[in-house]
Amino acid sequence: MFGLVSLAGLVAATLTIVSAAASRPSQLVPARFGGFPGWLRGPLDGVDYVLFPSDIALLFLLMTACYLVALACVRALPAGLLVGTIVALHAILFLSPPLLSSDMFGYLDWARMAVLHGLNPYATDSAAVVSDPIYGFVRWQRLTSPYGPLFTLGTYGLVPLGVAGSVWAFKLVVTLCSLACVGLIWRMREARGLSPLSGVALYGLNPAVLIYTVGGFHNDAIMMLVVMGAAALMVAGREPAGAVAGSLAVAVKSSAGLVIPFLILGARERTRTLRVALATGAGVLAVSLLAFGGEALDFINVLGEQQTLDSPTSVPAQLGALLGWSGSPTPVRVVASTLGVAGIAFCALRTWRGADWIESAAWATLVLLVTSSWLLAWYIVWLVPLAALARGRALAGAAIAMTLFVIAVRTLPNLW
Repeated sequence: MFGLVSLAGLVAATLTIVSAAASRPSQLVPARFGGFPGWLRGPLDGVDYVLFPSDIALLFLLMTACYLVALACVRALPAGLLVGTIVALHAILFLSPPLLSSDMFGYLDWARMAVLHGLNPYATDSAAVVSDPIYGFVRWQRLTSPYGPLFTLGTYGLVPLGVAGSVWAFKLVVTLCSLACVGLIWRMREARGLSPLSGVALYGLNPAVLIYTVGGFHNDAIMMLVVMGAAALMVAGREPAGAVAGSLAVAVKSSAGLVIPFLILGARERTRTLRVALATGAGVLAVSLLAFGGEALDFINVLGEQQTLDSPTSVPAQLGALLGWSGSPTPVRVVASTLGVAGIAFCALRTWRGADWIESAAWATLVLLVTSSWLLAWYIVWLVPLAALARGRALAGAAIAMTLFVIAVRTLPNLW
């Protein structure tokens, strides 16, 4: 009974957040400053009520409580009901305006400036074309694209759909990618001799993944689908294909690069897998240079600039709130980075010695999230799908703990 109530609570809370976001301009939809047309609001705009920050925080906490109860009761839940709930949650979010982020408009802005205005996304700042109808919806400027060439070229195909059409098409892509991750988790857990339900619930009911990643329509969901596809190929024994997919994931977003060394170290034929990964990477680089010229490599500088930024919701910054420093000053950043590199190296060494490469990649991802001074809420999706494949409970517990941290630091301050 508690499990069924928790699933109902997740659906009800998500529907409440989405319908409120669609009804009136609010902080739930940062892109509202470009206007609030019907194509942005979506079809769930008829309730006409406003959620204040404290209301949003309470709903997040309700979702979190329901998530924990559902995980505790997962063995008693009918598989069909669990999967149906996950699909329903994704469907509700698909109908939502982009929640708590306007990043997707940045993706589409770079695509439009390239296709319609002949500008290079790796050499032109976002929101550079003030006459373009997407301009008002972009919330961050003076930044060239930090994303991979495969993702950038893929967004070009959305431009002929217009602003509204491309927004809905991209929302559909992200939603389907997340649901496909659910399917891959199910399949890989079965292949690894594990019950699929707990892994599927860990990811598919996760409130941070749902609201921040899927509801924000971030390309991290696309990246993680390719990463999980690479993992599925490796589990199936198709190591060359897995190496190709892993390299393509990096061409979507460079964050996937953390997983690639573990994929190679976990292969039965490491040398061959490394060669295939390098050859694929060389092919991607060649295409990038042909498409974007030497500016294609400028994303490295952009990523470097991002790593100098401070996120007040990062673990180092939150420790500072307790221990007396502000943000992530240089000494703290150096210590955190050193611990992060050491932790990732330790995970790689364990993989070299025979540890499960998927679990090692998940632990390394957790180390990165904990030690980075730049932590955004939707980065949780880097960890949870990998943790959902773990054989033991420790990784699942760590993913839950990181989820609780991501939610708590963003919601608790709004309660008072």
